[in-house]
Amino acid sequence: SAPRQPAGGALALEDLACGAAAAAAALGAAAGVDPAKILLLVQGEGGMLAGEAAALCAQAGQPVRGLILVGATTSAGADLHAAQPRPADAPWLASFLARDPRPALLAAGLPVMLLHGDRDDAVPSAEATALKEWLNSQGHLKVACTVAVGLDHCLREVPAAGGAPAPECAKGVVKRIAGFVAQCTR
Repeated sequence: SAPRQPAGGALALEDLACGAAAAAAALGAAAGVDPAKILLLVQGEGGMLAGEAAALCAQAGQPVRGLILVGATTSAGADLHAAQPRPADAPWLASFLARDPRPALLAAGLPVMLLHGDRDDAVPSAEATALKEWLNSQGHLKVACTVAVGLDHCLREVPAAGGAPAPECAKGVVKRIAGFVAQCTR
């Protein structure tokens, strides 16, 4: 879904990164939560701000332990816009076009899990494999990438014969995420 526009003007993806960092800080301060075991999970265009949000968490003294990107957009915004144009009147379009999330993801140096469905009709699954290859080429080898067969943008099973996807995320995906979280929080 598209980011919400603030009352006073155009929204930038940077604003959303600040919101994600604030949410992680609030979670870390909650009773019963170990602040040393927090990861960020982003979906769709949230991939454009995951690295920056992780950096903001670290700057605030609340570093996260890993990043999980689900059906995430991770190429340069201008490249994505050329291939699949965003609405011209979107208040966040200028921020989107100027953004390349890869350097911030690399700079975060965190373990990264990329999950993508091969039947994702919102973001091509090539986004996940291209990001893994790019991060690896830059020396970041803590990247797990899964392109799951038969799953959509929200990692729900899509019937081979067509029709509505399952109402919830596939169980195998939940187990995979739990395993990654356990690895990152040891």
